[in-house]
Amino acid sequence: MQQCRSFRILPRSICKLKSLQKLNLSGCSMFQCFPEVSEVMGSLRYLYLDGTAITKLPSPIENLKGLSSLEVRNCKNLSILPEMISGIDYSINMPDRGVDIQYLRKLCLTSCSLLNVPYSIGCLFSLEALDLSGNNFRNIPESINKLIELQYLGLRNCRKLVSLPDLPPQLTTLDAHKCISLIKVSFDSTGVKGNIFEFFFTNCDKLGSDTRHNILEYALTKFMRYAKRLNNQIPSILAGESSFCISGRTIPRWFGHQSKGFSTTMQLPSQWANIKFLGFTLCVVIKFDGFYFGCNNGFQIRCQYHFKNEYRECSDLLSYFGGWYGKRTPRTYHDKEFGRQYPMFFGYDPCVDATKDDHFSKYRELVDEFYPEDMDGNPLQYCEVINCGVRLLYSDEELFCRRRSIGLPKVEELDTISLSPKFHPRYGLDCLKFPPIINLKD
Repeated sequence: MQQCRSFRILPRSICKLKSLQKLNLSGCSMFQCFPEVSEVMGSLRYLYLDGTAITKLPSPIENLKGLSSLEVRNCKNLSILPEMISGIDYSINMPDRGVDIQYLRKLCLTSCSLLNVPYSIGCLFSLEALDLSGNNFRNIPESINKLIELQYLGLRNCRKLVSLPDLPPQLTTLDAHKCISLIKVSFDSTGVKGNIFEFFFTNCDKLGSDTRHNILEYALTKFMRYAKRLNNQIPSILAGESSFCISGRTIPRWFGHQSKGFSTTMQLPSQWANIKFLGFTLCVVIKFDGFYFGCNNGFQIRCQYHFKNEYRECSDLLSYFGGWYGKRTPRTYHDKEFGRQYPMFFGYDPCVDATKDDHFSKYRELVDEFYPEDMDGNPLQYCEVINCGVRLLYSDEELFCRRRSIGLPKVEELDTISLSPKFHPRYGLDCLKFPPIINLKD
């Protein structure tokens, strides 16, 4: 029935089709009302309502017990989402169990006209992907952190979104591109899980220094906890790069090796690739020229490692971070307090090859080079790496990122992350130049 533009009415007897597994009404632009789901439809797995004229979702949704994917894109008449379970006052009581649709993994509600996200969204405990991009709500309820299986949260072009609550601890991808009103992000670093992740806050011009600090603390803590889990060889943990992007200009001084331009060179300490080595943390600031209008093949940053020994013999390794698929135009903007702000990309590379091969410990010099590319590996014009930084990460150190407690002027706050007393100078991390910082708490 897809693309039947004259289709208007779905009979109530649709509920009688007990073996129906897929219903696709996408493009049925005259279809306005899904009939009441008066009986359990246990076999329906996929429901597509993209581009219809519906004003509300199928109800009661708990009768769609077998539903795995519900996709509702570009439904401009859909402005209000009701609570997911009827008969419960969510302001008083949050159910102990989720909605009885245990197979619902994907919920896509992009480019509708949603003015709210109901508190009961937190009842969809099995959700793995939630895309709310292109809507008009201002806030997301705190109950979203109860979605313990959630891996993907899409919020692109939510131009009225003002704040984000604490998010699910195992979230893998958060895309908040062009949330131009976003001011507050309430990440809680104490309960964060260590896993591969990608967080994007590109073109979020209103994020203040405190909020960016909060994001930085959360993401770097996530780097460290993931690195330690990987280092402990937990069988379920797979090696991979992680990244996030916020706006900025100056690379944090915690990155002890940094340079202007696309490359930086460091001298490696003796036996640097020991059992406590967790990988590399990376940071680049990229200027997107006014002629850059995005690339249909996406964007990524290629990091080229050139390891050299005392005889000038070389080994090269590659890693990629900071990327997205599809067309997107990151932009530079002027902050009244901090001046010109550019997209700043952070990455973590476990560099497993260096830890598995003993001969890497014999190298004494490392040159890191960073190149903007599309997802097919083609160089991108009108993109310039203006600053870059690298840090070797070891299990003996802890990350801290405090705002007022570090006692630095406000303009320097985003640029400083302190080390714990466990820091050992033999790791050659070049961070002893920091002002002394005392009384830090975990």
